[in-house]
Amino acid sequence: MPELVEIQGNVLLSWHADTAAEAIATSHDKKDTVASFNWIEVGYIFENRTSIDDHGDSILAEAIRESWEAHLLRLYPERRFDVRVLTPEETGSTVGVGFREID
Repeated sequence: MPELVEIQGNVLLSWHADTAAEAIATSHDKKDTVASFNWIEVGYIFENRTSIDDHGDSILAEAIRESWEAHLLRLYPERRFDVRVLTPEETGSTVGVGFREID
């Protein structure tokens, strides 16, 4: 599971915390700014993937999505999150997984 941190009341993937803190502080649209830091590209987080394509990444991304959804629910039961698989068109390169808090 990814390590999560809270910055200014926003849940973030920890590996983006330093960059995100400044961006959130100066943002006019905090929800979109936070969401822009809360995603990963599946194709780049695993080594030795010579035979996996976007279809395989989509299957893996769905498993990650389900895991993240459960993890967020366990850690923040009073909050709601939209966790979804992102297409290569959305990420600019490969299948991804991302989340955003919803009101």
